[in-house]
Amino acid sequence: MSELVTNILPIILLFILGYTLNKIYLLNKDNADLFLKVVFYLCTPALILVSLSVVDLTLEMA
Repeated sequence: MSELVTNILPIILLFILGYTLNKIYLLNKDNADLFLKVVFYLCTPALILVSLSVVDLTLEMA
């Protein structure tokens, strides 16, 4: 369970950072949308690839 939290935490923190920057008006609407797209389309697939690269596949998992 802690491995799952460790893998997902950077993505959650990026979402929180973008939300916070938007609320304190450091990001305008266009920049906030760009930030969200970078996190969603770049960081999330990268996280999935990194997570899958360290998975031990065995016959017992089938």
